[in-house]
Amino acid sequence: MTAEKKKVLKRLSSALYPLGAAAFIVALWAITAAAVGEELLVPSVGATFRGLWQMLTEGATYAAIGGTIWRALAGWALALVAAAVFAAACNLDTVLLAMGWAARGVRPGWGRRLIIAGVTTLVTW
Repeated sequence: MTAEKKKVLKRLSSALYPLGAAAFIVALWAITAAAVGEELLVPSVGATFRGLWQMLTEGATYAAIGGTIWRALAGWALALVAAAVFAAACNLDTVLLAMGWAARGVRPGWGRRLIIAGVTTLVTW
């Protein structure tokens, strides 16, 4: 077998594994739906995809998706602001420590300031 054929077979097998897994899950779903026999508990595969297609053809679905994305982004932005505020509050001890040293006339260099900031940040995490 040539290297090119091996490469093609590897690509083909890597594509077939996910498709086989998806087919297995759909078959298991169809068998379960048929065994239960109650659309309310386990809807059939066909009914589910018909409902999905119906929702995708309506404009309200996209408005709902847009609203969900907007809420997710707003929550992420709010969490980012809260994290920045909490990080600043946690590093407030570094600022106060530096102010106390400045009041005593001690002036650490930039390297030592970075070390102090790094250590206090690690301690507060």
